[in-house]
Amino acid sequence: MTNDNGLVLDIEALVVAAADSDVLVIGFEFMAERVVIDFRTDHRGHSLPLLELAEPMADAEERVAWLADRRPALAAPERFLFFVWPHSTGMLTKSSFAEQILARLEEEHGVDYRPVLARIATGLRQAERAEQLAAIRGIEGFETVWSRDWE
Repeated sequence: MTNDNGLVLDIEALVVAAADSDVLVIGFEFMAERVVIDFRTDHRGHSLPLLELAEPMADAEERVAWLADRRPALAAPERFLFFVWPHSTGMLTKSSFAEQILARLEEEHGVDYRPVLARIATGLRQAERAEQLAAIRGIEGFETVWSRDWE
C-alpha cells in the first residue's frame, strides 16, 4: 500500500514479526550493508546480543554461517526475519519500531543499545547522503536525466 509520500509501512505488524525472531536483518535500498540484530545470548552472560552493520549475504543460510563464525557459542537461530526498510535512516531511528527493538534488548537482556544504534545510524546517514549526492551528480551507477549546456 502507498500514499502520497510513498510506501506505507505497517510498523505494528513489523514489530509483531520481529518480536518472534531470533535474528533480525534490515536492508536498505541505498546501500548494500545490513543492520544485523541477533537477540540470542548464551544465557551465561558470556555472549550479549549483537547489533551491528554487516556486509550483505546471498541468502539466510549464508547469514547463519556468518553468525556461526561470529558467535560460535550459540546454536543456529530458529527464527530469522529480513526486510528492506523503505524510508530514510532518520525515519528508522526515530520510529517506534527502533524504540521497540531497543526496549526488547533492554527488557530481555538488561543492555542499553541506544549508543550502538546511534553510531550505526551516523554511518547509515553518511552512506545515504553519499548515495543522494551520487544520484544528483550522475556518478557511481547513476545517469543524469537532464544535462546543462555550458555554451
